[in-house]
Amino acid sequence: MYIAIHRALIKSDWPIIRYHLLNFYLPGWLESDPRAIEYFTQNFNVLKDVIERQVNHPLGDRLFRFVKRFSVLFVILGDLLEKHGQNFQFLIHDQEEFEREIRIACAVRYKKANIRLRRSYVRTIIYVFFTKMLLALLLELPYELYFTTTRYYTPLMINIAFHPLLMFVIAVSIRVPSTKNTDKIVELLQKIVHQNPSTGFVYKKKKMFGRSPVTEAIFKVFYSIMFIVTFGAIIYSLYLMKFSVVSGILFVFFLSIISFFGMKLRSQVKELVIIDQKDSIFSALIDFVSLPILRVGQWVAAKTPKVNLFLFVLDFIIEAPFKMFMEVIEDWIVFQREKKDELF
Repeated sequence: MYIAIHRALIKSDWPIIRYHLLNFYLPGWLESDPRAIEYFTQNFNVLKDVIERQVNHPLGDRLFRFVKRFSVLFVILGDLLEKHGQNFQFLIHDQEEFEREIRIACAVRYKKANIRLRRSYVRTIIYVFFTKMLLALLLELPYELYFTTTRYYTPLMINIAFHPLLMFVIAVSIRVPSTKNTDKIVELLQKIVHQNPSTGFVYKKKKMFGRSPVTEAIFKVFYSIMFIVTFGAIIYSLYLMKFSVVSGILFVFFLSIISFFGMKLRSQVKELVIIDQKDSIFSALIDFVSLPILRVGQWVAAKTPKVNLFLFVLDFIIEAPFKMFMEVIEDWIVFQREKKDELF
């Protein structure tokens, strides 16, 4: 639970979590307690094993998702504490004023999330568009010219235009939380702050964590079938549209990456949502198609930093010139504004 709170609320990464766990199990070593230091040096491997067991605990991810759902309550509470400081104790005694301040804090968080979302997807669309154009010129076009006898330029155009368009569709479909979400935050924060400590704020999970081994095995088989069906349909569609091997690989690669990044953007807004999201048959079908793609995108995103050549291409050939181009544009806009100001 301690780890889940660190991950969900403070967003600590694993090295930081391991550091805090070391402090948790051996608090004296920070104060240079000779006995603690001696114990630490003699039992380093034991402590390491204990910490790794906690980090890799089978319930870790489930507890993290469970805690993450309520983290927005304490984020808003933290905003109010930071804003009002010592006056917070007086604020909570006036329930109407407390509710008003909660709604203001929620509105500020929603606005920041919306601005961050808009900035991220605009940059991503531009970045992906230029990246795809460059890769098309460096890989797809030479392959079509020198290794194929027929010329199909439609796949090339689709490969350039589809993924930025996909990113745009994902971005515009993301909505900031509704008024109902704010109402729920107000309700739960009022309970946390004003409810009798002996009663507490209790949430009962409707379903148990456990699942039978037979059910787990059936679900894993079905999950594998999802991968086969989804990527089989994509590959067959690309084949019908006359995609070459190179074009097809690039299409699937960017489809996975963009889908995963779009979901990451969606999760930034979802972190502010406290109300239950009801799943429909349509959303279940969407998940059936998109989950394998997202899983591959997650794997690629995790493995890509280990490929030095790909990092070199992204950092020095694509990203650096793009950043330089954007800086020149920004400088030009400032220059124009200065010249305009000189007229008056």
